[in-house]
Amino acid sequence: MPVHNFRRPQGRLIEIEIESTALAGNLLGDPTRRVVAVYLPPGYDADAPRRYPLFVDLVGFTGSGLAHLNWRAFGESVPQRLDRLVAEGRMGPVVAAFPDCFTSLGGNQYIDSAALGRWEGFLIDEMLPRLDADFRLLPGREHRAVFGKSSGGYW
Repeated sequence: MPVHNFRRPQGRLIEIEIESTALAGNLLGDPTRRVVAVYLPPGYDADAPRRYPLFVDLVGFTGSGLAHLNWRAFGESVPQRLDRLVAEGRMGPVVAAFPDCFTSLGGNQYIDSAALGRWEGFLIDEMLPRLDADFRLLPGREHRAVFGKSSGGYW
């Protein structure tokens, strides 16, 4: 019998918006105001001094990070998977970011492009500093992870 994770995510999802100068002037005319969904693990609000590693989920072409928050038949969303792995003791709690990097062409390769915009600049120079400012993250690259498939894995 197929297995389905019926548990709702145990942490809290919020959305922030970033007005990007890196994406300004892209030749597609795509929006420069971008949403980044952020998953805060269970206990984030109750344990004010605690800081967390950051995971960034970069999706494949024709996707958006926002899609990884969705319900899945006989599967689990990324927040459900994070909760399960923490509960099983296979990892510790993390803050996870799900940026919406969709373009009129269906996505991008997360690189700086005259046509699509400076996506690497957006992620590194705008999104990461904003996440550091708004959330209690452990500092430095040793506390960061980027994961993805297809175009997201490429970056």
